[in-house]
Amino acid sequence: MLTGASVLAVLAAGLAPWLMHNHRVYGEYALGGEFGAALYAGSDPLLFSSFPDGSVDISRDRIFAALPARPALSGAEPLAVDHWLRERAVAGISADPVSFAGRFARKVWIAFRPLPSPLHGMLANLTYAFVWVPLLLLRLAGLWHSRSEWRHDTLFYAQFAAFAGITGMIWAQTAHRVFLDPYLMVFAAGLVSSWLGIRPLQPQGDLCQGSGGRQCS
Repeated sequence: MLTGASVLAVLAAGLAPWLMHNHRVYGEYALGGEFGAALYAGSDPLLFSSFPDGSVDISRDRIFAALPARPALSGAEPLAVDHWLRERAVAGISADPVSFAGRFARKVWIAFRPLPSPLHGMLANLTYAFVWVPLLLLRLAGLWHSRSEWRHDTLFYAQFAAFAGITGMIWAQTAHRVFLDPYLMVFAAGLVSSWLGIRPLQPQGDLCQGSGGRQCS
């Protein structure tokens, strides 16, 4: 509980200046004026016209090129445009939630799939798959092996949940997943250590004395 509260406090301290700036400029507390566009593009079926094998920028260009013109938005403030795009995205999701759920799952799969996104040459793609797939399986096995320690690993799980949620709503490619890899490596290392019979180092000396002065074994 204390750790979670500390994380939230640090996050709030980091975001507060930007939120205050946007409130002064735009009249509301907002992180920026890009979420609506990201959600609109991420929820549009045309996202997969180039993504994930090609550039997502091509898909986004096609999506916004097909967007109906709205003269009232010409010269509008960024947040007004953001709100308009967000409302259209939410309306589209509400109109066909089943299709959106399928695209949601597909985008999460793309972030962890055996091939990189976007694709490269054949040799690079095969090399990536040859290295990534065994490591992913080992890391997933490590996650399962450490399941009894789930209370201690809650923040790690929260990282994965947040990444999957944002990816499913918007999109992600291989490079965006990189910050999760160190956590996966730790779980894999714990499993390998267990297989090899390696026990964690025990603290020695005064650092290991309890209130009664008992030495750790």
